[in-house]
Amino acid sequence: RQLRVFEDMQRQGPSPDVATFGALMTALGREHHWGKCLAMMDDMISQHLESNVILYGAAISACDKASQWQNAVALLRNLHD
Repeated sequence: RQLRVFEDMQRQGPSPDVATFGALMTALGREHHWGKCLAMMDDMISQHLESNVILYGAAISACDKASQWQNAVALLRNLHD
């Protein structure tokens, strides 16, 4: 349901902001949708939105819950850079 609302926002407005991305990424992480969470990070970059520690934390948590430690480590490296 959250993903549908997000997609509607992207099509019709208002444009999602960092807080919207963060809320959706947290929800996706709870449901073990780590791939969608990583795709959200890519969407943010393509929309020139500035990521923050909270967003990285949500993505890392999603990867952790799905035992995707390689992706979690990659995110930590990106955060450090």
